[in-house]
Amino acid sequence: MREGSTDDWLLERFSHCITRVGIYTANGTLPYRRSPDMRIAGNFRFMTSSHVIRPKDPRGFKVLIELDDTSRDIVPERVYLVAIAAVHDWALEGWEHQFLKADPTFTKRAYSLEIASWSIAPSIQEYQMQTKHLILGILHLIDQMTKLNRFCRVAACLMMEKQGLGFISMAYRVGDSQNNSSSGNTAIKGPPLEDTSHQSLTARRRIVDPSDSDFAIEYEANGDPLTCIDLLSSILYAIATAAQGSNEEFCRDLGGLNEKRSTVYQIQGLRPTASMHLLSYEMVKKGLSLLAPELCDQSINKEVQFSFLYRGDKLGVGAISVSYVAASTAK
Repeated sequence: MREGSTDDWLLERFSHCITRVGIYTANGTLPYRRSPDMRIAGNFRFMTSSHVIRPKDPRGFKVLIELDDTSRDIVPERVYLVAIAAVHDWALEGWEHQFLKADPTFTKRAYSLEIASWSIAPSIQEYQMQTKHLILGILHLIDQMTKLNRFCRVAACLMMEKQGLGFISMAYRVGDSQNNSSSGNTAIKGPPLEDTSHQSLTARRRIVDPSDSDFAIEYEANGDPLTCIDLLSSILYAIATAAQGSNEEFCRDLGGLNEKRSTVYQIQGLRPTASMHLLSYEMVKKGLSLLAPELCDQSINKEVQFSFLYRGDKLGVGAISVSYVAASTAK
């Protein structure tokens, strides 16, 4: 079947949710159908952490997801990369920030893909679309595509207590010239920091923030094998979890699992001295968003260790490693 216009398809999905799925709004009540519960089971804690695993769904939060089976497949790595870019931008607004119906549509274009979000909640409605709803919505969306192994054009309707909040969509944008390569940032990448004649990927490499040359993230890859998707999904969940902290707040420690529980991420802010800056949640979000496309560009397929640097000072450390939780819980 021929793939139709993205805008037409999204309009059709929007109408479907309004007229058939049914959502409560301040303007009236329509028939309602319960959406499937796609939460991750369990509450594994491997360390004392200020924010662990993934943000919890608020009571009454639901996500209705529709995949377009007629659309062409999307490379999974690109799905994760554009999702990481969008979650980073949403997270900087603050966990409780409201996106109102009068606000312009949010769009994030990268890797020939576009993520868009917009509110449908009337101003008099009790619940309004917030950053947390968007981030949780994209996690549900990625979870569903991963479970079905179907990465394609998709739309999701966000709801709270049967009240419609807004929509998230992801689709190809033909002719988009922004970040069409595997690299989704313009970070300054330095040479390896130590000689590795036999295996360059074990060298420590530094990525400098293009918007603040004082800030950088340094990484090296070694240890057990991991896929690029394993690494990207860990970064997505780490940024989503860090989003609960305010931008200026000190990130003492943070950790959790990706959606398949195949990897574990750990980040720890180092105790600052009088002359050092704090590792803030904003730095964590920014550093991880710079790291993600770099790992894809370099075809990294091993466990990764990294450090957050500011003006040469090491502010914190982190790692993405193989998790044995999935195997142990399956026994």
